[in-house]
Amino acid sequence: MDDCTGIIKITVFIFIWLGNAFLWLAPRLVREMEVNHAYPDSALPIPNFYAAA
Repeated sequence: MDDCTGIIKITVFIFIWLGNAFLWLAPRLVREMEVNHAYPDSALPIPNFYAAA
């Protein structure tokens, strides 16, 4: 039982860390996409969704 709880704690920690990393990176990636207007057709629609939200 202790082994299982340890694995769960590590998994939750990793998920929280990845979520924080994504929340930290998303606005910066959006800003990079907004600044870079050289290739508007190649820009993905996902960052535009975050910018509009």
